[in-house]
Amino acid sequence: KVYAGLGRIAERRGELSLAIGYYEKCQRTTASPELLGETQLRRAHLLAETARAAEAQLVLNEILESKGGSSLLKARALFETGELLMKAGEPRKAAAYYERIYVAYGKYLEWVARAYWRRGQALEELSMGKEALEVYGELAGRDDLQGFDEAKMAVGKVKKLKGEGGNSS
Repeated sequence: KVYAGLGRIAERRGELSLAIGYYEKCQRTTASPELLGETQLRRAHLLAETARAAEAQLVLNEILESKGGSSLLKARALFETGELLMKAGEPRKAAAYYERIYVAYGKYLEWVARAYWRRGQALEELSMGKEALEVYGELAGRDDLQGFDEAKMAVGKVKKLKGEGGNSS
């Protein structure tokens, strides 16, 4: 726990390399699956922020392949993987990761809303306006997601894409 705390402090101070080091030490010394998963996720996020995407993906893969860890942690790891792929210019692959969140981890509504939104954006980037319109339409139409900003933004996207015939971004 000490290393995780030191990692958070270093992260808040903007000392990302130091934070990554503390999170690595935490991973080697902790027995708590919850703390391990959270520090892995933070470490992956910081690795991505410091242009170490390949290392970040390895950490995210560890989370996704582990038998332990919560389903919420796995949903968040899928989202982070999608974000990495978007930054790498691979929206088609990213869209699949985002979709997995709302198909497999539907009880985490915050992440479901984010995943719908980012999948719609990925599809738009691929000039798949019709498919993006479907995704935004589902997001805007789900009663359980109405409290999230993404659902509100999706209403505007639906109107915009319908006005364009759903064919462009």
